[in-house]
Amino acid sequence: GVSYTGNLLAQVGDVIDEITLSDACYSLSTNYIEVIRDSPNGDVIVSNQGDNVDICISDGQEDIIAFITGSFSFAQYTFVITTEFNEIVEIIDNVHDFEDLPAGSCRVWGLSYTGHLTAQPGDFVDFDPLSDDCYDLSNNYILINKTFVDGGTVFSPSGDEIFICAGDGSPDFVGFFNSSSSGNDYRYLITDEDGTLLDMVGFNLYNFEDSGPGVCRVYGLDLTGILTVFVGDNIFDTELSSECYELSSDFITINRDIPDGGTLATDDGQTSVIVTVNDGNPDVINFVATDASNSKYRYVITDENNTVLDILDEPFADFEGAGEGVCRVWGVAYTGGLTVDGGEDLLASSLATGC
Repeated sequence: GVSYTGNLLAQVGDVIDEITLSDACYSLSTNYIEVIRDSPNGDVIVSNQGDNVDICISDGQEDIIAFITGSFSFAQYTFVITTEFNEIVEIIDNVHDFEDLPAGSCRVWGLSYTGHLTAQPGDFVDFDPLSDDCYDLSNNYILINKTFVDGGTVFSPSGDEIFICAGDGSPDFVGFFNSSSSGNDYRYLITDEDGTLLDMVGFNLYNFEDSGPGVCRVYGLDLTGILTVFVGDNIFDTELSSECYELSSDFITINRDIPDGGTLATDDGQTSVIVTVNDGNPDVINFVATDASNSKYRYVITDENNTVLDILDEPFADFEGAGEGVCRVWGVAYTGGLTVDGGEDLLASSLATGC
């Protein structure tokens, strides 16, 4: 603003702080108003991952995509996520994590505008006003294809830890199920305890009879694309699919064992021992199992008719108070839980829940 007396001398084209503005007195305002004259320009946008981006959502990994525009306008600029039908889902900055968005395809547009942004979720970018002044959408959009994978959990009707008698000539079929909600291709990966892949199946039944002794794990794998893991690979060090995938959050443990009771003797190699009972002196006998498997192992005392009298956790017993007579001590190698009990015929019992 200019306050003056006399005649105003300023002309269009003059630089006001370099000329005399009046032939008398004058004074400029102490401030000025700046008016930016510009037209919003959406121009085009690009992303750091291309114009057509495939991401795997809900796998726990960040899916961060950055966007830039070629617009040279001084107007404000933001980015808008829409559905394939151009309905606004979210208004974002130029860097965004798409991990938590639902599966499907969405579009990202650039929006240049002046005034106040009025666009909000539910509006349509090609129908509703996006600001209370001027605005311009980008000439293109970035297409984001969001694939949902869900490894879920795996479980078996036989439990989370299963004991089988591998190599006994009887089939050992174990059934698998999963809680995945994706509807994608689902596989079961059989690994050792370190994650090395031993076998994989696309159906929910497997026969472990010929697997040999040891411990293995069964993981679930939800995937799209082509399976890229092979027997011998470690599933934790390998890309498992050409596209999206997620392992189950748990596993089923399969204990494959061939119990062998071996042979039993005393610690000095005897298989027949005479003790004098009820004389006040301990009659402790130590037992040693030879050629037994690494399975669980217990010691069972029976009478001469093989009726169970006692079951021992430790490889020794004191017979001082046992009374006169003859008894036998057996070794039992087993998996699962021991089921034989006192009073049963040892040789007629199933002995254990496993092998």
